[in-house]
Amino acid sequence: MREQKWHRIAARQAGVIHLQQLRRHSLSGPSIHRLVTAGVLRRVHPQVYALVGAPRSFMQAAWAGQLWSRDGILCARTAARLLDLDLPVARGIDIQMRDRRNMPRGLTPWRGEVSRQDRAQLRGLHVTTMPRTVIDCARRLSEQETDALLDSAIRRGMKRSLFIERMEALCVPGRPGGRLIRKLVAEREAEQGLTGSAFERLMLRAIKQDGLPIPVCQWPCVDGSFAAYIDLAYPEFGIAIEADGYRWHDGRRAFESDRKRVSELASRGWRVLQVTWLQLKYEPTTVMARLRRALDTPPLTQFRV
Repeated sequence: MREQKWHRIAARQAGVIHLQQLRRHSLSGPSIHRLVTAGVLRRVHPQVYALVGAPRSFMQAAWAGQLWSRDGILCARTAARLLDLDLPVARGIDIQMRDRRNMPRGLTPWRGEVSRQDRAQLRGLHVTTMPRTVIDCARRLSEQETDALLDSAIRRGMKRSLFIERMEALCVPGRPGGRLIRKLVAEREAEQGLTGSAFERLMLRAIKQDGLPIPVCQWPCVDGSFAAYIDLAYPEFGIAIEADGYRWHDGRRAFESDRKRVSELASRGWRVLQVTWLQLKYEPTTVMARLRRALDTPPLTQFRV
């Protein structure tokens, strides 16, 4: 029965368990050693073990780091991955803790205190909040990677007011990545607020540079059972600008859903301009010429806003 209990604890922790948890279930040092020798447990970090049959995974590594540190906070790239933010996969587990001596292999120490308002719990793990995670990651990411990370946080519901508050508190002069974060936020503020898509930001930037009227972001189109948010819209002209391509969609199902949405908009009289990321990045003049022609051409039919 005791063995079943600690097995269940390990199962809840992605297959890993701390020495103190084993001892609380009356497993002595020699008993634990026998389990290791018998191939039931394997040592991951000092005082941290994993069930041999449990699959090795990122979540298991995160739990192992959390258990070893005891009071540590999973942060930066590790927190970003746990929060399902867009970020290149990095090796190792980033963890903030007071005592950074004798860190086991596979754990990357991070400096700086994490206040209570910058902490959260996620599936039993102690992690930094989304705003703090983005700000921390900016220390070691390129501008493009930080830009994409900030976009993904916005798409996943990060509140603008909370992020601005934490940015003002944390991005002090001299903090690595602080200037970059302030720059990216300033760009978004100048582009009608923190938009949820890099496509919208780049398109707005190109439109401003070309001197064209500024469209509305995420315009709601509701007609009976049909409801959609248009990426960028000129309601008075009946023009909808939509991102086109897998880069902006989560898999084939979402891609097909967007194709259906475009057809629905067109059937209601909207003139839909579909723009790919590559067109916007490498052929902005051509894209702007198409948009200018559309703005200069009155709609052929009445449409429903």
